[in-house]
Amino acid sequence: DSLEVFRLRIVVLGAPRVGKTSILRRYMIDGFVEEYKPTSEDFLRKLFRIRGETYQIDILDASRERDFPAKRRLSILTGDIFLLVFSLDDRSSFEEVCALRKEILAVPLVVCANKVDLQESEREITKAEVLQALGDDCAYFETSAKESTNLEQVFETLAKRGGLPTETGPSLMPIRKQPCKDLSLGALCVHSEKAFHFSCRKYVFPWALLLNLLSCN
Repeated sequence: DSLEVFRLRIVVLGAPRVGKTSILRRYMIDGFVEEYKPTSEDFLRKLFRIRGETYQIDILDASRERDFPAKRRLSILTGDIFLLVFSLDDRSSFEEVCALRKEILAVPLVVCANKVDLQESEREITKAEVLQALGDDCAYFETSAKESTNLEQVFETLAKRGGLPTETGPSLMPIRKQPCKDLSLGALCVHSEKAFHFSCRKYVFPWALLLNLLSCN
């Protein structure tokens, strides 16, 4: 087996209250919380063992970096691929995604229009309008974190555009969860027959320690 670790850093950007944290929660720990809680920075890590190779996905949910241009610029410079999220009932969040896309044209990205489960009357942006603004070649998905709509396709596309196997997308297989030995990181070890998954979630993660996150053994 190879000792080399293939790494992919995903940066998630978008306005507050569009469902970024809920989307990542669905991907990492398969849960959804109705109550909205503002986040500062979430750093998540997931390891996959596939066909003898190790793949590491680091995800930075930088919810409040929009107020710190220098910090957001650092995220853009260090990201391998981006997930831009807006809400279908919030036109200003769509306009923010359009502005963000202009900043990161040279880097692969996926655009996610969340809350597709809303009533049609609550929707402020049409699909045609999105494609006209972002282009037909844009990787665009309309999702619902609440109902898990199209989330599988979103993360498979992120993996593919990042050069990783599509098995690093969310698994639909039943999984058996075991508590990780190092509970100080709030980690969860997840095992399946197909691949080994590891995830760490640390709320309000200090930026200075971002690159020094310790993995559980």
